[in-house]
Formats: sequence, C-alpha cells, structure tokens
Amino acid sequence: MKFFAPWNLLWLLWLVPVIVFFYLLRLKRREVVVSSVLLWSHLVKDVQANAPFQKLKKNLLLLLQLLIALLAILALARPAFFSRSLGGNNVVVILDGSASMQSRDAGGSRFDAARTLALKMVSNMRGGDRMMALLSTSVTHRLTGFTSDENELRRALNNAEARDTTTNLRDALLLAVSVAGSSVQNRGSRIYVLSDGAFPELDEIDTRGSSIQFVKVGSAANNVGIVALDVRRSFNDSSRYQMFVAVRNFSPEPKKCNLEFYRDDALIDVRPVELPAADKAQGFSEKAEVLTNLTATSGILRARLDLKDDLDSDNEAYSQLSPRRDINLLLVTDGNLYLEKALNLDPNVKVSVVSPASYTGQPGYDVVLFENSGPKKVGPGNHLYVNCAGDTAPVEVKSTVKDASILDWERVHPVMRYVNLNALPLGEALTVTKRPWGVTLAEHEGGPAIVLGERAGVKSAYVGFPLLKSQFPLRVAFPIFFNNVVQWLAARPGKTEGQQLRAGQTVPLEIPAGVKELTITSPGGRKEKVRPEGKVLYYQNTEERGIYTAAGQGVKQEFAVNLLSRDESSTMPQDKIQFGRRPVVAGMGAERTARELWRWLLLLAVVVLGLEWWVFHKRI
Repeated sequence: MKFFAPWNLLWLLWLVPVIVFFYLLRLKRREVVVSSVLLWSHLVKDVQANAPFQKLKKNLLLLLQLLIALLAILALARPAFFSRSLGGNNVVVILDGSASMQSRDAGGSRFDAARTLALKMVSNMRGGDRMMALLSTSVTHRLTGFTSDENELRRALNNAEARDTTTNLRDALLLAVSVAGSSVQNRGSRIYVLSDGAFPELDEIDTRGSSIQFVKVGSAANNVGIVALDVRRSFNDSSRYQMFVAVRNFSPEPKKCNLEFYRDDALIDVRPVELPAADKAQGFSEKAEVLTNLTATSGILRARLDLKDDLDSDNEAYSQLSPRRDINLLLVTDGNLYLEKALNLDPNVKVSVVSPASYTGQPGYDVVLFENSGPKKVGPGNHLYVNCAGDTAPVEVKSTVKDASILDWERVHPVMRYVNLNALPLGEALTVTKRPWGVTLAEHEGGPAIVLGERAGVKSAYVGFPLLKSQFPLRVAFPIFFNNVVQWLAARPGKTEGQQLRAGQTVPLEIPAGVKELTITSPGGRKEKVRPEGKVLYYQNTEERGIYTAAGQGVKQEFAVNLLSRDESSTMPQDKIQFGRRPVVAGMGAERTARELWRWLLLLAVVVLGLEWWVFHKRI
C-alpha cells in the first residue's frame, strides 16, 4: 500500500478532535417542568450526553461521522496498491496449441494451464488496454481481433483447443508483430507467447518496436513416443513390404512397453521394447523395430505403444499402404548412362529413351524427363527438367554460375527422403527465377537448385545443374533422389506407397466422376460436408491425428494422419526460446501498476453518510 498524497492525512489530527469536541459541547436544552417523565425516558440518555463536558458516552452518530471523516481524508491521501498488469495499450497473447501442450502436468494439461494464465491476463487489463488472442498450431488461428471486451476474450479462450500438430510459431509471431504495429499510439505493445517451447530455433524476427515475452508452461517430461514410421518395399522380394518404426524415450527413467502392429485394426505382431533413460546429452534414448514380410495389399498399417505417459498423441502412428503401379517414363536425352541405370533400378518404372530431336510430345507417359535441352512444346504427362526448363517448369532460367555447390536442402519433403546433399560440388549451375507456385527443396550459391511445383493439375520438377559435370552421380543419394522424384511426379492423389501424412498437412483426394459431395469424418467423429471441384479435392482440416473417412455417392476412401514430430514428443519445457542469436528467457514480464482506491473510498463515504442521515432521522 502506498499513499500518493500522504500529507492529507494530517487532516485527521484536527478534524477528529473537532468532531469529538463539538459532541462534548452540544448545547444544553432549556429545562421545563412536566408532570411526568415516564413517556420521555428515551430522551434521558441524550440529555445526559449533551450536558457540557460530561463523560463521552457511546453514540452511533458520533462513530458514523468519524468514519465519514476518516474515509474522506483517506481518499484525499490517494492510497494505492501495486499489481501486475499487461503493459502496453495493444497486447497480443499467442497460445501454443500444438500436440506437446496436451501433455499432462500435475493432473491437468499444459494447454489448460496456459489458458488459465491467459484468462488471468484478461482480468489484469486496465482501462484503454486492448487484447488480441491467437492460437498457434500448424497454422495460425485468430481467436479474436483487438478488443477491450473481456467477455469476448474469455469466451474465445475457453473455446480454444489444442491440436495434434506441430506449432508454426514464426507465422503467429509475424502476424502478431504486423497487427500490433509500431506507430506512436501503439508504443509499448507486448506479445506474450504461452508455450512449453517444444519447437526448433526460430529465425530472427523484426519486432518493429513490440516486445516479446515468453511465458513458460509445464514442469517435467515423462514421455515415450513414436517419432518415425516408414513403409518401403522389401529389397529381397518386390511383392513384400517392410514397416520401420522408431521409438524414443524422453523421460529420465527407463521404460518398458509393448509395440503393437495392426493392419486394418487386426493385430498382426507385438514386440516388447525396453528403452533406457534419456541420455543427458541428447535428451532421449531410441530404439527401432522393423516388421517384415507384409503382403502388398492396400490398407491402413498402424503402430501403437501400449503404455501410459504424459502425451497420448504420439503413442500411435499410421501409414496408408498403396502398392506401386507401373510407371511409364520417357527419358529425353542425348545420353546419360548414370541416369538410365538409376531410373531402371525400380522394376515398376518402364523407361523409354529418345533424343531431344525425336521428342514430339508423345502421349502415353506418366513422367517425361528432359535432360540438358528443354522442349519448345511439351506433351501430356508430368515433367522433370534436368539442367533445362520449359513451359511447365517451376522456374525460368536466367544465366549460369561457376563452381557452385549445394548449400542447404529440405529434409522433410518426400522427394528428399534419405537424400544427403551435404557439400555436393556441382561444377556449374543455372541461375533461375522461381515461379510463384514453385517450392524450393535445395539451394546453391546462385539460388534454387531443386524446385517442385504443381499448376493446373500438372506436376513438374527442376534440377538446376548438369549431372555429368557434378559429383551427384557418384553419391548414394543419386538413385534415391530420382526414384523419389519419379514416384512423386507419378503419384495419384491419395495413392502413394507408404503415404505419410502429418497433422495439419493438406491431403489430396482423387474424386471419381459424378461425385458432387463428400462427407469427411474425422477420427473424433466430427463430420464435414465438402463439394469437390474437379478431379482432385485438397482437404485441409487435418489437425487431428488418426483415420479419416471420405464418403460419397459410390465412393469411400480412408486416409491416416500422424504427429511424428521429435520436437513435439520431446516434452521437456524450455527455459527460453531462440530467435537467431537473440534468446528470450521465460518470465511473465508484466509491469507493476498502481491501482488507486480513492474512488472506492469516496463511494463508501457517501454510503456511510446516507446511513448516518437515516440513523439521525430514525432517532428523532
């Protein structure tokens, strides 16, 4: 408690004695002789009290008047207490709604704890404060715009739910920074990130005058999760498949559990798994299991950990098995033995070779690969451009650069699975401008080296360097990359071998002719009606892991969605989040703000004054 005008308390030194003094000196009434005082007995005490300099008796009116004086003087002294407030006129609260926030700490989930903190922040809003609430999952969900309506904020926060996805915090922060603004009236804007920090290091972000506060949620890690799952064709028998599963223990104690394998909900195998305690340096221990001799029939494969831990979302993982079909590929080249050998390693790929002069846009091919010479006019099929470009390429060629090498490449995309391009010398390479619909998978000093794209139902890929002048054909990654990219180009929507779908990822579904409406049922039973436009439906509402069903007139498809995130399964709360070289240490970061009480004291004084008036007239 603090008084901003404490000198006003001096009024108590003379005002209280004056009130008491006047009670002692109240005028003595004129005495009148009456025949009886029986009916006047209730006035005797008052007469005695009003006699000059008599002993002061108990009097309710005196006490009420002293209380009124005390309250008024305290109001003049401006008492205040300090409390934590949000700070800043514009406040953005980002709730981490990713899978790791579903971890159970002390009985409740981390997301529930984060929501409780956010609701307390709403209660701490001062006059003039405005708040925006965002939910960060694989995408950013705007729960509210900037508002000072506490009821709207509480309603939005109470309706928010965590999802089975990773968190794209960078996008949420960029949105928060852009809307918080840096104008004069918005100086002091704050962005609060309520999270356990289960995400990789972020790039540097221009905060534009806003400050970022990281509020840590969570206390410990006790989790075992499936962090990788893959289905590949057996090397010994092309008609059989293998299922690979990696399990990690992130807890400080050793764990024992069963790893169960299902095919279309039928249990096909059980493996006991023993995992030592998490290594202190790495933060985990890991074990892998391989299930072999799977028949090549379509279905949903599922791996499940039979144990109880803090997080359920990573205890199951799925793969949709769709056996490969034959792929007709046309190689347009002047001759490249390395490339022909790499393409022919897959018995399902039927390779035909023609020279650039002989290419006339021949139909009947799923994939057409152009090497060193782009066509003037492309024919049907999906296209792969190597050291050249064409009308359907995701790039436009500008010039060349000498002595190039791969600087960085994408690790997650299916085309780059098991592909290591570390310090790969390219010799010379093309410099290009990426088209808006292109996606870069690898880069060299001059720009994009590998780019994928899809437009108007046609897929295309670009490799921007001459293969025979580089060391790429001598790498193990060479046949793996071309096998992956051919499979990606030839894949039909929802029909990929061992298809891996992550929560939050857009799912392509092949739609038969005549189907006007589909009902998509989520793993939790939520139904959504969609109207496909064209032969492929791109469905986005996949933030719940499990098996989805798409049903319509004469069609029923299933697809499975996984978490499979090492960052989300590593549930140890972090003490800081990193923006490039700049760390943000966990802490509430709220300001101490004085809240004055004089208005309430004056209001109470008015109430007591009314009570004193009522008592006075009641006694009369």
